[in-house]
Order: sequence, then structure tokens, then C-alpha cells
Amino acid sequence: MAAADVDAAPPPAYDGPERRSRPPADPSPFAGLPQWARVIAMVGIPGAIALFLVWVGSQSLPEIKTELIAYRVEAERVRTTMQTQATQEEQIYRILQRICSEVAKTDEGRARCFDR
Repeated sequence: MAAADVDAAPPPAYDGPERRSRPPADPSPFAGLPQWARVIAMVGIPGAIALFLVWVGSQSLPEIKTELIAYRVEAERVRTTMQTQATQEEQIYRILQRICSEVAKTDEGRARCFDR
């Protein structure tokens, strides 16, 4: 029994959590910095500005696309309305020419009805 006691290791003096400081999990020079500061440190100020502008542009792109579609629909509606109006104006002009030709008393007056 005495030999078994000698071979057994003595119990540890402290059984609680480790009190020694642990090495940092990230050994990089940016350890402890917030994520945005790490990004700026890696890409630089101009790169961070460019990334920010790309991000802002990507956020507003769907809104711009929706507005563009609305403008195209409105332009098509206006074009259709203008074509209809031009057709009606042509019809009114022809009716006025007929009225003018029927009211005119001479051939010269009738000829003037069809001058543009």
C-alpha cells in the first residue's frame, strides 16, 4: 500500500478556474478592434468610402428600378394619348376642309381650302 501511495500524484493545490491569462484567440494586430475598424484598417480610407458608396447604391437600386418602371409606364400612356389626339386633330382638319370646300363659292376658294 505504501508503494501505491508513492506512485499516485498529489492532488492539485487549486481545483478552480484557470487564473492565468490566456493568449488572445486572434493574434493579429487588429485584435480587440470593432469589425468596422478592422475593415477600415485593411482597405484604407478610400477603400472604405468606396465600399460604403457601393453599399448605399445597392440599397437604393430597387427603389430606382421601381421609379424607372413607373416613368416608362407613364411615358407610354402619354405617347398613346398624344397619338390619339393627333388622329383626332387630323379628322377635325379634314372635316374643316370639307366644310370650307362646300362653303367656298369659287374654284380658287376651294383650292385654298386644301393648301397647308
